[in-house]
Amino acid sequence: MALGTLIKTDRKLYPASGVVTKQGGDPARDFWLDASRKDRGRRNASLRNIGNRGDLLTSSHNPSSAPGHSGLPSPSISIRTLSGLSLEIFKFRLQLGRRFLNLGEMCVCRIGWGAIAKFGPSIRFTEALTMKFVAESTTIPIPRVLDMFTIRGRLFMVMEYIDAPSLDRVWHTLSATEKRSVLLQLQGYLRQLRSLRPPHPGIVEAADGTGCLDKRQQGEPFGPFTVDEFHTFLGHDYLHQKKDLYPQFQADFERCAGRTYDTHFTHGDLAPRNILVRNGSIVGIIDWECAGWFPSYWEYTRNWFSNFDCQEMWELFQEIADPYPDELRVEQDLADVFFR
Repeated sequence: MALGTLIKTDRKLYPASGVVTKQGGDPARDFWLDASRKDRGRRNASLRNIGNRGDLLTSSHNPSSAPGHSGLPSPSISIRTLSGLSLEIFKFRLQLGRRFLNLGEMCVCRIGWGAIAKFGPSIRFTEALTMKFVAESTTIPIPRVLDMFTIRGRLFMVMEYIDAPSLDRVWHTLSATEKRSVLLQLQGYLRQLRSLRPPHPGIVEAADGTGCLDKRQQGEPFGPFTVDEFHTFLGHDYLHQKKDLYPQFQADFERCAGRTYDTHFTHGDLAPRNILVRNGSIVGIIDWECAGWFPSYWEYTRNWFSNFDCQEMWELFQEIADPYPDELRVEQDLADVFFR
């Protein structure tokens, strides 16, 4: 696991380039490196049991499934290998396309009137299965996955293009009533996610039973874990046991000691940039790579990190979400110690 860098200012985290060691934090760095080595041997391969048929992405599941559906996504998504004329046509469309995002590990490019391609080393088949699962189990508006294929071993996901701006681009233009309306819509969608029944209660895992992602951990999957194992992986035990090194955090950990948590389906990165709106309505929620079954507090605490540059939205989000202030404080403590 690569150790990323975050710049902290009054409990706010900002991405920074490069890889550095936190000053005076070598024990924490060693902990994360050791956790990475141990977890890497446990991870499930996300492409296991996937066929290599030549058809497009298909689904045999009944799309009228009601919220509350449980179980893993039906394995009716296939990946084909793009070659020949199909490959040349796609390369031409990619060259002409408009690139919305290019982060090195992931690129998003519009390749036609109604489609975008998402590709790069960090793209996982799990995200397509997650989107399929959510689309079939809720009424949340998400892009349809149109096709998946590999080119020279690299995975490409083609999705429906939703022509709408992200919430971060229009938030300042919305009235107070419109902002609250958007948040109430989001509350309804979150309730649908939390109403889904986990196939393995108490297990932290992705929708297809493989490892999860966290944007703070540089794209390395982790788990599946029990909730206690997940907390150990995050560093709870380490900080709680190092009372001499981190006395300022002990009261926060004591408040949460002994608490148990159900697992709920969680988006994991509900930043305004991932919410598409048009005429005051949410028309798309995108970027499901960090979604999965997580402890009940995870959506709340992750939203604080996702909204560090939009304090007003975080304050409104607290009015529509189940609050976990103690757990948030613990997450902030962990972020103060570990660069993830």
